[in-house]
This record gives sequence, C-alpha cells and structure tokens, in this order.
Amino acid sequence: MPGLNLSQTLGTEKPKGSRGFFDRSFVFVVGLTILVVVVWGGGIRLLLYRVDQQMTDLQAQVTASQSVLQGEGVDRVASIDTRARAMADYEGQSVVMNDAFTRLERLTLPSVRLTEYTFDYSKKEAKISGITGQL
Repeated sequence: MPGLNLSQTLGTEKPKGSRGFFDRSFVFVVGLTILVVVVWGGGIRLLLYRVDQQMTDLQAQVTASQSVLQGEGVDRVASIDTRARAMADYEGQSVVMNDAFTRLERLTLPSVRLTEYTFDYSKKEAKISGITGQL
C-alpha cells in the first residue's frame, strides 16, 4: 500500500464541537414546562369559573325557596308544629292538673273546640278530645 498517507484526515468530516447552551433538549424542556403551566393555570381558571357558576345557581335556588317559605300559612304551620312538639314533650310527666289545664289552654288552637274529657285514676291518665272546622 504504497502512497497511502494515513496521518492526514479526510476533508469531508466535520470536527465535533460542543453543543451550545440552547440545544434541542433544553428548548424542549422549556416548551414542555410552559405548556404544563398554561394547561394547569387554565384548568384552575375553568374550575373556579364552574364553582362560581354553581354557587350563583344555588343562591338563586335558595332565594326562590325562601320566597315560597314565607307568609301567613307557613307561620301557622310552624305554630302548629311547635304546639305539637310541646305536647309530645309534656306527655308522660307527672303534673298538677291545674298546670296541665293552663298549658293545654295555651297550646290549643283557637279554632279547636274541646268535646270530651276523661280521667282514669288507676292508670293516672287523662284524655281530652276536640274538633275543629278548619286547620
């Protein structure tokens, strides 16, 4: 192999140089980070928007329900319920009959007419019946 010089390089090869600071992988990582931040921020904004919209809808429902639950009819039902609960709480307590009649008079609706009263001494039980034309 005479005439072959092995010490010289071929002119077609380019020397390998160090890559710059902004190579492809760095640009990819920065782009991916920006994309994640934008998607995350957009997701939070969307979530806050939907929660705010749901809160507005619920407030409208509460306002509508409150307007339905106001008035004389509702007050009357609440009064009847309070009286019924008081009678249930009063049941089974040993009391003086004068006090019982006073409480009974206070708890009875004006439209109720008492029609019957019985007292069983052996059972220590009093029964009072009444009727009403309206409720």
